[in-house]
Parts: sequence; structure tokens; C-alpha cells
Amino acid sequence: MRNAHRIGRSVIPMGRVSAGFTLVELVVTLSIVGILVTIAAPSFRDIMISNRIETQSAALAADFTFARTEAVRRVAPVVVCPTDVAAAGCAGSSWNARRLVFVDMEGKPLTLDAADILLRLGEAPSSQDTLTASPQFKDLRFLPNGTASTTVTFQACHPGFRGHLFTLRRLGSVSATQPTAGAC
Repeated sequence: MRNAHRIGRSVIPMGRVSAGFTLVELVVTLSIVGILVTIAAPSFRDIMISNRIETQSAALAADFTFARTEAVRRVAPVVVCPTDVAAAGCAGSSWNARRLVFVDMEGKPLTLDAADILLRLGEAPSSQDTLTASPQFKDLRFLPNGTASTTVTFQACHPGFRGHLFTLRRLGSVSATQPTAGAC
């Protein structure tokens, strides 16, 4: 064996270069990756749901902040309310629908009249998520001085998860808090 190197007890012929992985190495690596994915997948799902809930809360809070700013800027009352698919006016007190933000020029807060100015049409929460207000109400008005018509707390929830709470105070400030109870 003149053209060979001795490594330990095995003999490797010269000119033969080992490139790549053996089948055993590949199977072990894929097994480890499979175990890690199995462990991480449920956590990733929980993070995605939690982020979606927080995003929906933030979108509603942004609608309120926008409405308050527009009420002060335009020196006119601005209404935020849930609406139906047609977006012709306020529809019910379920905040699990799209939201209207409009300047109420005629003093009729539950209808979107010809003189009113539509500022924004918000998106509805995901079909699995809920957005509830406490106390229940049909619309929220911001007056030209920036104050809100009421203090209200919203909770965005997904079944089996802790919700995301935020409170809109009469002075127009929005603050987020963690729910004290367990799952929604």
C-alpha cells in the first residue's frame, strides 16, 4: 500500500477525497431538525395569534387617535362606529365589523349623510377573533376640543388566549393594559 495514508486503523487510498455527508449523518441531522420543528411550531402559532390580536387592538386605537386629531383639526365632531358591508352608516354595537370614521356635519352620528365626510373605513377583525367594548355602545364621538363622548375599554380576544386590553378615556388618551383574568 504504497499510495495510502494510515489514519488510526483504517487505510484511506491516496487520491480519494471524501466530499459530502454520509447517509447516517444526513438521517441524524434531519431527525434533529424534525424534533426542533415539532417543538417550535406550536410556539410560533401562539406568537402569530398574539401578534394578530395586538395588531387589531392597535388598528382600533389608531382609528380613535386619528378621529380625535381630525376633530380638533377640522373643528367638527368626528364619529367612529361599526358598520355593515355596505358602509352606509353605523350598524349595531358589535365592533367585530368594519369601522367608519367620518366627520359628522349634520349632527346625526349614526348615519353617514351626503354632507358628512368619510375619513377612513377600517378593516374587520379576523373571523376567529372578537373585539368587545365595555360598556356596549353604538358610536364614539370626538368633539372639536378633542374629548371623547365616553370612556370605554376594548378587549381583543382569540379563543383560548389572553386578550389584549386598551382603554380610551374621555380626554382622548389611549392606554394598553394586560388582562388580569385568564384566557378569553
